[in-house]
Amino acid sequence: MAERASVGPELGIATPPDAGRRLSIEAGDHVLVEIRDGYLVVIPAPEDCAARLRGLHRDVWVAEDP
Repeated sequence: MAERASVGPELGIATPPDAGRRLSIEAGDHVLVEIRDGYLVVIPAPEDCAARLRGLHRDVWVAEDP
């Protein structure tokens, strides 16, 4: 469900309260911002990027001997 947000004079975007609650974003938190196919995507930034990536695509390496 899309929600309307306003853009401030320095291109800051105020997150709608419902979207912030659903993503567990609070004041002072950091987010990652990407542009995908012409859309702005906002993702809560992980506290530990290495831990977030650990195990990614593990199924690709199942048959490989380290």
